[in-house]
Amino acid sequence: MGTYAPGSAVGRAGGPGHHATEWAHHDAEVKKRAGGAAGGGPIPLMGKHLCGAGRWIMLTESASTTTLPASSEHAAARRLPCLIAVPIMIEIDGSYGEGGGAILRQALGLAVYAAKPVRIRKIRTGRRKAGLAAQHLKAVEAAGAICGARVQGANLGSTELVFDPGPVRPGRVSVDVGTAGSVTLVLQAVLLPCLFLPGEFEFELTGGTDVPWSPPADYLANVTLRTLQPFGIGRLEVVRRGYYPKGGGLLRARLEGGSGFGFALKFPAPGDVKVIRGVSHATVPLKERGVAERQADAAEHLLQRLGSPVEIAVEYSDAANLGSGVTLWTESDDGPPIGGSALGAKGKAADDVGREAARALLNEFNAGAAVDHHLADQLIPFLAVSGGSLVTSGITAHTRSTVYVAEQILGTEFAVEGLAITAER
Repeated sequence: MGTYAPGSAVGRAGGPGHHATEWAHHDAEVKKRAGGAAGGGPIPLMGKHLCGAGRWIMLTESASTTTLPASSEHAAARRLPCLIAVPIMIEIDGSYGEGGGAILRQALGLAVYAAKPVRIRKIRTGRRKAGLAAQHLKAVEAAGAICGARVQGANLGSTELVFDPGPVRPGRVSVDVGTAGSVTLVLQAVLLPCLFLPGEFEFELTGGTDVPWSPPADYLANVTLRTLQPFGIGRLEVVRRGYYPKGGGLLRARLEGGSGFGFALKFPAPGDVKVIRGVSHATVPLKERGVAERQADAAEHLLQRLGSPVEIAVEYSDAANLGSGVTLWTESDDGPPIGGSALGAKGKAADDVGREAARALLNEFNAGAAVDHHLADQLIPFLAVSGGSLVTSGITAHTRSTVYVAEQILGTEFAVEGLAITAER
């Protein structure tokens, strides 16, 4: 597996002949991924050429020559002046819509999957601290590690990033997000390529597992990855929880992809809930006050109105600082899970944490949607690849931003009508 290094071309040999051969490899990859003819015959001598994924590349002549492999489809191009295939850089406006880190993360995953270079400008320019923060750089690091990407602008505070992915190489990746930076958001950046492309990936991520403004690890495991099972196998293990502000949690993820082609995501209506499950967790020093039990009891009391069995596990563990939380999800045979969660905080009663998580789940359920609005945001890249449709409880700025990125990189046409999202491939 290639090693990520900002500003370098790790994992790629140099020289114009290599790039021509590399594009022949990339063209074959595009054909395999797109399921159709990738390139449409011999390489033209000059000018633009439409690759199988629907993006133009520019072919230019080099002084050297190259010999393409005997098995190459481009037999007419053998022993010709070396043709360097330069993929057109895809431009992404990082200030579009919500203008946050989600645009960066989704652009990284889509770029790796499609093997297309992207330039993201105006990154988080509308935020109090514009540009890349440490957590965003760790997402770049993780995405770059699985494909030996060539990266420019991966610096704290940078508002522009160029990410040029190489061939995806399954293997192991370790990333220390630092303090309480969200490990689940880092993992989101690589879910699409790791679940769609063949191979097995293992990640060991250190940081925050249950922190504000990000999906808890239990949500990612029991809502996101369960919904994405048709595309690939994803397993998460929370080795150690990490809460704000010190973090220090450890999440291990094993992702095995390559089985989802031909499957379209279609979630038009909610499933029939058979059981509601959850995890109520807290650090060991809070056990004397029964924090995890009180969170679980308060949540269960509210959820009983749905008339389905409620099973919430109680868990205590060591962590770098005090913390607690509740994550809940539904299970059904004919629909995706719906989730809700809440985190404890100083001065916040344990009962209130449980009720907050339960209300979050009830609000999603009562909206009558098939997919909760957090999951809808995460499914957009997969819709862009597979096609399909879903009905969610709300269209957020995050949703629209992710749709924009997917349209720019993959060319998928999305339609958002009311609470329904449709993607046409």
